[in-house]
Amino acid sequence: MSDPQVEDQVQSEEHVHDENCGHDHGHSHSHDHDHKHDYESEINDLGPCKKLLQVTYPAEIIKKEIDSQYKDLRHRVHLKGFRKGKAPRKRLERLYGADIMDTVKHKLIGEAMEHELGHANLELLTQPEPSDVTFSVTEGLKFEATLLLRPTIEIKDFENLSIQVAPVKIADEDVDVALAELNKERGEARELGADETIEEGDTVVADVEVWLGGELEASDAEDDSEEDSKFNPLKEVDDVKVIVSSEDTQLVAGIVVQNLADDLLGHQVGDTVDVDVVLPTDFDVIEGRGEGAVMRLDVLEIQRIQVPEMDDELAKAHSFETIADLREDVRNKLLDRKSDEQKSKIHDEIIAEMIRRIGEIELPSDLVDSESERKKQERMIRCHMMGMSEEQIAKELHDKEDEIRVDAMNELRKFFVLDAVSKKEKISVSDDEVQHAVVKLAKDIDRSLPEVFQELESSGRLNEIRWSIQEEKALEFLRKQTEVVEKG
Repeated sequence: MSDPQVEDQVQSEEHVHDENCGHDHGHSHSHDHDHKHDYESEINDLGPCKKLLQVTYPAEIIKKEIDSQYKDLRHRVHLKGFRKGKAPRKRLERLYGADIMDTVKHKLIGEAMEHELGHANLELLTQPEPSDVTFSVTEGLKFEATLLLRPTIEIKDFENLSIQVAPVKIADEDVDVALAELNKERGEARELGADETIEEGDTVVADVEVWLGGELEASDAEDDSEEDSKFNPLKEVDDVKVIVSSEDTQLVAGIVVQNLADDLLGHQVGDTVDVDVVLPTDFDVIEGRGEGAVMRLDVLEIQRIQVPEMDDELAKAHSFETIADLREDVRNKLLDRKSDEQKSKIHDEIIAEMIRRIGEIELPSDLVDSESERKKQERMIRCHMMGMSEEQIAKELHDKEDEIRVDAMNELRKFFVLDAVSKKEKISVSDDEVQHAVVKLAKDIDRSLPEVFQELESSGRLNEIRWSIQEEKALEFLRKQTEVVEKG
């Protein structure tokens, strides 16, 4: 599964599966199971795979338990001036009252939770936590807990699984492009002449000015004979290097610029290029923060990588005798990469087909919210790394909110399908397999095994490793049951 963090939220203890996840009616009972429990409880539906447990202890039970705690305490503590077991209750209450109350509260909550979750025929996703707790000697104890349940997924068989994929092919043109990229590494930058124009891949050196739009127009309209201009740029930065790339977003002079290559291509040294931008909310000049502006680039220099001829020297630089040998190696690596991509696509298609067969998989809204928030945080980090402002990040997350939620739901459906397949086929992961994965990880990052293992264990990430192995096993099992037809 792509998101092993979801597994961290899944409780490891096995419970009897609730065949009507999220659809049974609420119930109230006084418990006559193995032994009597002095509380009342009720479990009601809150939505798909989500229930609410409510527990009430009467005041007399609280008093009885407190009395029992003080009786036990009297025989355990020895207070100055009193024989052991003879300390007066008032003195004990003054010294230990708060601790006794806290002990009773947690003891009764723990007993009720353990009994309810052990007898309610529910398969929990997470260990529930008590909430809305009220507790006093006169009013008794009340609390509730939200129960998130595994969705009911019935997998009858894996017969007639069939998907279509495009065959893995590596064209000569693909190899040419890859070789050209390798050869480019040997290139040296040269400065272009005044009559040459900017192309993709060039590096442009420019003086940059940032203007409020209206002031730039007014400045351009000013009479050149005037000694002092009424208008000035918000920011000036000299000798800024810009890569002319098809990437959607670049950071120039601390400002995010969209599709910059579109504005620069075809220009020459001496040209002035104006680009519309939105200034970040933490921009240097307060007056411009969050506003639309114009970035003016005065092109000073254009640099282009001069690539040497592609020959056996390129091959020798990569430990091959001839360019033909290098070409074959590049082809094989491209083939491996495309094969991995196809394998991933096959797995995605298999999961999609399994979900289609299973039908609607109801998901706990709390879990969807949690997974959506995790994905938002991941996207936010990527946006920060790209240099986007807080305002731009907020807009990005708002615009992509539905997409992020759908992605989160798909990840969860995939997790539960593979989890159900693993249960049905008794697919498990041994401690030795986890250990082997940790050994490989420690070797890859060149750190000691005990150090890596301790870090993974303390952070809970061992569960991620265990699940990633189990996911791969479940996917490989499904792959063996699937007819893959190459088309096109």
